[in-house]
Amino acid sequence: MSAESIHVKPLIFLKEKIKHYTYAYSIKSLFTNLPFSTQLTTFFFLITSSVAVLLSVSLIIISNNILEEHGVRNGHYITHSLAKQSSLALLYGSEDAARDVVASILTFANVQQVALIDRKSKHILFQHGKIVKWEVRPLPNAVKPSELISHLESATSDYWEFSSLVFIGGEENDNFTHSKPEILGEVRVVISKNDIKQIILVIIFADIIITMILAVLLFALLRKMIRSFSKPIHNLSAAMHEVKGGRQGLRVEEAGPREFKLISREFNRMMTALEEREAELIHAKDLALDANRMKSEFIANVTHEIRTPLNGILGMLDLIDESHFTEREKSFLTDARKSGEALVNLVNEILDFSKLSAEKSTLDLETLDFRELLESRIMLYSSIEGKEHIQLSCSYDPVAPRLIRGDSVKLQQLFNNLLSNAIKFTSKGEVYIETFLDKIEDNKVTLKIYVHDTGIGIKTEFISKLFDPYLQQDGSISRQFGGTGLGLAICKKLAEIMNGSIRVVSEEHIGSSFEVKLTFDSVEQIHIQPKLTPFFESGIGICSNDTLTKPLSNFFKQFSIPFIHIYSENIEEQLMPTLEKSGRTLILVNVYEISDFELDLFKSVKNLYRVTLVCFKSRHQSDNNEKYFWDLVVTRPTRTSYLEDRLLAHLTTQNSNSFGVMSESNAKKHSEDINNNTGKCVLVVEDNVVNSRIAKANLEKLGFEVDVAMNGAEGLTAASNKKYDLILMDCQMPIMDGFAATQKIRQLAAPLNAVPIVAVTANNSPEDQRKCAEAGMDGFISKPYTRDMLKITLQKWIKNSDSNLST
Repeated sequence: MSAESIHVKPLIFLKEKIKHYTYAYSIKSLFTNLPFSTQLTTFFFLITSSVAVLLSVSLIIISNNILEEHGVRNGHYITHSLAKQSSLALLYGSEDAARDVVASILTFANVQQVALIDRKSKHILFQHGKIVKWEVRPLPNAVKPSELISHLESATSDYWEFSSLVFIGGEENDNFTHSKPEILGEVRVVISKNDIKQIILVIIFADIIITMILAVLLFALLRKMIRSFSKPIHNLSAAMHEVKGGRQGLRVEEAGPREFKLISREFNRMMTALEEREAELIHAKDLALDANRMKSEFIANVTHEIRTPLNGILGMLDLIDESHFTEREKSFLTDARKSGEALVNLVNEILDFSKLSAEKSTLDLETLDFRELLESRIMLYSSIEGKEHIQLSCSYDPVAPRLIRGDSVKLQQLFNNLLSNAIKFTSKGEVYIETFLDKIEDNKVTLKIYVHDTGIGIKTEFISKLFDPYLQQDGSISRQFGGTGLGLAICKKLAEIMNGSIRVVSEEHIGSSFEVKLTFDSVEQIHIQPKLTPFFESGIGICSNDTLTKPLSNFFKQFSIPFIHIYSENIEEQLMPTLEKSGRTLILVNVYEISDFELDLFKSVKNLYRVTLVCFKSRHQSDNNEKYFWDLVVTRPTRTSYLEDRLLAHLTTQNSNSFGVMSESNAKKHSEDINNNTGKCVLVVEDNVVNSRIAKANLEKLGFEVDVAMNGAEGLTAASNKKYDLILMDCQMPIMDGFAATQKIRQLAAPLNAVPIVAVTANNSPEDQRKCAEAGMDGFISKPYTRDMLKITLQKWIKNSDSNLST
């Protein structure tokens, strides 16, 4: 490549860019975007206006020149006549004679000023008009014959000024003749241009009128031509717009010039072809929808049929587990129960994925506390068996809004899947959630939520396909950790439904980090005065990892309390100088095992300084012999609001026992409350014999009397004859289903119609819950359910004047 070409190419590129932007912002580009009729009208207007302006200007210039020449000739004539008639007046110096001469000159139109200048006396003999001040100038003694005629001294836009010498001799003058002319004086005349201006104005006005008349006539003719051209185009455009709106069977008239008729004909042919193809697509779509509907109904029915026996299996296993068995037999029961629970989770995942794939899911927005929702998810997974060595925590950005409008059910499902996935692939280490504020604009708040783990990580080649359904890294991973591979695919669909996104960053054998970016409608935040702020001047977090450091740092930030992080190593060198500089200090300690040295150090710190000691321990750790030494012992993970409430309780009562485990007296009262249900009667309406037996056994263990009905008709009869404290109503039953039975019970006379009715069904979607509520049911419990779930339901709906159930 030559050096010349190296320099030329950038110049060509720059030239093309300049040409592109010049065209993009040129009048031509703007003009081409206008409709055809507007373009044609604009073009006609510009041409007509240009021609009219050109003709008018030319006519005005020509007329003005002609009138100027005529005015100059007329001025010369008037001035020359005045000079001839003024000779006697100047010869004798007679003002009266001069006045008479000027009077005759003033009869000429547009004569504004006249002056007769006497050479002898060197002054103006007579003057008419005061606009121009005449000045006497020296006159020559002898002149050439050409200088004896009148002259145009000056011309302005308003007047001409003429002058002429007055002489005698050289020609016959009165009754004597002089062979040589004698200069007597001078005359000056100013002639106005008013007549010329008026004539020019008349010409302009007439030109405008004529031009407008011609323009209107031509414009009317042009509009008629434009309509003949644009009507077919407009009809075709309107037809396309209606077709876009979904109109069928539309055709356009073949009118206008031959080219337009050809376009209309081809459009009609195209519409015929499109309608034929659309009919085929609609038929195929109907078949697909029918197939999809049948698939959804099949999945719902199969799910219900699977969950019903599963409820029986798990319920029976719970009842059998309470019997006396050997350790080996109990292990068999435990394995059976785990297998049943895994099967329930599998059914739930398949049903969720099926619903999301069918795009049936809609958002049910409500105002909720997002930090509380995330912390509740952490608490839910904190007691998974076999995962005691995993530390769980949640860190929430203090500047991020807590109240948002979102779908609580879908958010819980999203983070349940992410947390269960993280915990499943992490044998030890940490799983924690971090939330950051991304931006707030246009009444929208965008949050970034990270779910981190220190698990096995993901191979690089699998990251791009991670959110595809049924995908796992390889066979060995699948065999070791199990699962269908649907969890992350469900997460992706849930994030998309909520107008968000999800991505992952991972390194094999190091861990994974899932980022969920969600945008919510902003909600007015409730500002609560931080109650802990007056109690502490500083805070110290003592921990050997960052999992607790971030939540603690955010905890102190929300109260504007300065925070210091101290590692367990060299704790004395870091802790003591800090305490000496601070006032009342809150110390939060995260330790698996507390050494004797650390215990002695904390004892001395508590005796010497104003401190509040809080110890964080994991659930699997046994209570330390020194547990009463701490002001507060907190089991990790914990909610932020829980920690704040417990600290406030301690500071206000100075009673550390309020933070401890339930006392024996409270536990005894709790047991009495649960079993103090003598005289309370529950009706179980269930067509499945096994499930009815399980429900009856669980209720009787809680101290209730139980009646059983095998279908809705039997349940209605029982409810009509006896007042129950609660009815557990299955939804799908023969003879009469639970919905119809509930509606008829609500039609009974009081007080029989006021009994709380709780739906018991395997279909647990929001649509199913709404259907139950519309039928008149008060609550909802999903199969398979545990005894704890049953206790919660009883606690909510059965009114006990002496005691309440609790879990």
